[in-house]
Amino acid sequence: MKTAKERAQAEVEAEHAQDLENQLAQLEAEKDAEIKPFLDAEQARKEAEKVREQIVDNLLENFKDDDGGDVNIDQKTGKVRINFQESYFVRGSAELSDSMKDLLRVMIPKYAKSIYENEGAAKQVESLKISGLTSPIFRGKYFDINDTSPEGEEAREYNLKLSNDRALAMYNFIFDEAEMGDYEFRAQLKADLGIEALGYRTATPVPDHLVGEKAICIEYDCKKEQASILEFRLYSEL
Repeated sequence: MKTAKERAQAEVEAEHAQDLENQLAQLEAEKDAEIKPFLDAEQARKEAEKVREQIVDNLLENFKDDDGGDVNIDQKTGKVRINFQESYFVRGSAELSDSMKDLLRVMIPKYAKSIYENEGAAKQVESLKISGLTSPIFRGKYFDINDTSPEGEEAREYNLKLSNDRALAMYNFIFDEAEMGDYEFRAQLKADLGIEALGYRTATPVPDHLVGEKAICIEYDCKKEQASILEFRLYSEL
């Protein structure tokens, strides 16, 4: 049988052990709290990756029969690039040609279906945008995309406006029911889609020996730089 002193000592040791256990539990909780944002971010990244893969698979399936080269799909990001053919826009114009309208009538319903046909993935789509891209041409001449002179700034602003006008023309046509009809997921697409003007910001730089020369678009492929990009953004990527 323990003496009073031994019992008191045991109680002290038990209290000390409990204090150590409490301290360890607190340290573990603090550690968990510190790493939780990183774990949550990694989980969100994995979820976004799965959603993006699902939508990319939808795009590839829905566009599998398109072999004209007008539409390219980035199999990693899901960005859809509409390459402008010579007949799509007159140089310097934002007016859609009949051939461009025909392309949009075919591809936009396919794009909307790819984004929204899987309900689980569609709920993760925060927004979409259509971006306009132009080639570095101004007043019929090639321009250095990094030119910051007054004329360079004028060229940049001109091309930004042109790319914005083209993206807006496409946007307006896409939701013109008389032109496009009431295709599936039209309402969802209209609620989510916006436009962005990029001008020639992402264009391939013009070789030095062509800068300032008449833009005949042979050695430097102007049409390669003229396009519109459709892309989506997920909530988990904000």
